Amino acid sequence: MGDKTGIQWTEATWNPVAGCTVVSPGCTNCYAMKDAARIVRMGGKGAKKYVGLTRDSKGGPVWTGDIRIADDDTFAMPLRWRRPRGIFVNSMSDLFHTDVPFVVAARVWWVIGQCAGFLDPSRTRGHRFQILTKRSARMAEFLAGWANTEIRRGWIENLYEQGRGEVFDWMNGPAYWPDVFPNLTIGFSAENQERFDARWADLRHLAGTGWTIMVSVEPCLGSIRLPPDFLALGHRGWVIVGGESGPKARLMPEHCVLPILHQCRDAGVPFYLKQLGTAMAAVLGLRHPKGGEPAEWPEDLRVREFPGMAR
Repeated sequence: MGDKTGIQWTEATWNPVAGCTVVSPGCTNCYAMKDAARIVRMGGKGAKKYVGLTRDSKGGPVWTGDIRIADDDTFAMPLRWRRPRGIFVNSMSDLFHTDVPFVVAARVWWVIGQCAGFLDPSRTRGHRFQILTKRSARMAEFLAGWANTEIRRGWIENLYEQGRGEVFDWMNGPAYWPDVFPNLTIGFSAENQERFDARWADLRHLAGTGWTIMVSVEPCLGSIRLPPDFLALGHRGWVIVGGESGPKARLMPEHCVLPILHQCRDAGVPFYLKQLGTAMAAVLGLRHPKGGEPAEWPEDLRVREFPGMAR
């Protein structure tokens, strides 16, 4: 976690929550559970946060299902970063895991809102936040709660009662904040058509509300046909595709990338190819171990667009 990251489509990571649970085939070789175990083995200042969150298995480290909420210092981190940057929220967990209370997500929203200058223009940071989930139903439930003034107030007052009243000011803050944040892109991960359809079904009602919605097809394990109501998002959509990385990486089907790219191109939806994956890199004899160097790809795959910049 911090001001640097190897995730090409963002610039920094921020982890108010740590720990997760395997929920679908895309989780099998999750980089985060391997990183958590590696951090613990290395020891040092950051190790304590991840102790007990993974267990050893024949296939390598696996999440135990335990969840750990970060300290106040971690929650305030984006407010200390002065230079505007893209920030991926919870690269080491899922903010909408069933064991993460909605009041914790509300605190994340509170920080993101402050960075947008909603509370105090002097605290505007210009950051662009990105949140992905595999628990799309819980994300939808939280967003419905945030759009309800009384529920939103209950979450903020809960934070006040926890002893942080000098920060969480309802009447001068979230009571007047918008339901949709302009500095936040929300979305879900989907490794194949089945997972895309199920998760989009939970979130498709948000398409007309003004949110920018991203889909991370990583690891890409099968072809995906994007539905018309997603493609209708145009520049407010974003599709990221990537092959799996690591020693046990599964091969990304070679017929998957171009159809998704063409669907996005035709609809004006930004498309970002992150990497071809470890297995494909080996098949093609690429120098980059994860197949993440665009100069080694066929020219028509060298597309890395962000929201608002699709051709």
